[in-house]
Amino acid sequence: MKHLFYTILFTMCCLFNCTLLFSQTTYNQCGTDEIHHYLMTHDTTYANKINSVERNLQLYQNNNDNLRLMSDTVLTIPVVVHIIHTNNANGLIDNPTDQQVIDMIAELNKTFSATSTNYPNVSSGGVNTKIQFALAKRTPTCGATNGILRVYAGNLPKYVESGIQYQFWGSYDPAGCGIAMNQVTILSPLWPQESYYNLYLIRGICNGAGAYAYYGGYAVCPSNGYALPHETGHYLYLYHTFNGQNNTTCPQNANCSQDGDLVCDTDPHL
Repeated sequence: MKHLFYTILFTMCCLFNCTLLFSQTTYNQCGTDEIHHYLMTHDTTYANKINSVERNLQLYQNNNDNLRLMSDTVLTIPVVVHIIHTNNANGLIDNPTDQQVIDMIAELNKTFSATSTNYPNVSSGGVNTKIQFALAKRTPTCGATNGILRVYAGNLPKYVESGIQYQFWGSYDPAGCGIAMNQVTILSPLWPQESYYNLYLIRGICNGAGAYAYYGGYAVCPSNGYALPHETGHYLYLYHTFNGQNNTTCPQNANCSQDGDLVCDTDPHL
């Protein structure tokens, strides 16, 4: 069931117009690629999952010459927002109010339905993906929730000073800035990833990345929700359009369904 869930998400995501998710013009470096490349060579379970998703996508493409959304049904994904804050007053610095979080999700939904002011209609570059997001209403044990979890981290000096440390190499440098992300997930554990989209809103990332996400996993963004549509694309297994480049040459472009971001709307590029 879990693999089916991921496959459906990836298949639908690959129908996006990539400019919908990657149009930010003032975006600090996304850290997803380095994490992905590290895990592909160091985590067999992760590599097998990614390879399985790509195989399923290829099978789908091979059996559907004219890829399009086949149904008017909207897929709604429940979101749990973990706010890791350093003050107890909502709305200050790294502790957005409930309404601010609701507004973030609303803007995310507009982006995914091509109704954002950036994409007022499908003819101007956006695509209605028929994927929407809603704050979770039930916990994993079926209790009531508003989908927003607030966890105080003001007693962790390194987090207060500089947020989390970007660890694409897989290990935490205690002499470096910030705290480890696994400290964050201990403070606010992940809800089951086959049932929820886990979004961590944090004070900041002190080295190497502005935000990042794990394919099919969870996303980490600044507390103002900056780059949320971008990282949500990665959560849904959407690669960068420059996937495969080596900083000096463009990626291969022999088959648009296998090169770059695996989507044929945008050529691979540096």
